[in-house]
Amino acid sequence: MQLRSVGFGLKQSTALFALLGKEGLSASDVVPALSRGMAKAAKDGVPAGRFFKQTFDQIKNAKNDTDAVPNLK
Repeated sequence: MQLRSVGFGLKQSTALFALLGKEGLSASDVVPALSRGMAKAAKDGVPAGRFFKQTFDQIKNAKNDTDAVPNLK
């Protein structure tokens, strides 16, 4: 997945991976799921930036872990 496609530079990408690690998530688990989600979004005509924002808004506003990432399954 190229985080550049959603406007992330090296600094933001590094911060994202650091945050994932801090929260106990492995980037090697999260990145493939994001990549699959972005590929599906592109196929459905959803721009990468919008998909990324929607995904992180869902995570931020979720009541529990199951609700957090329905579009990454």
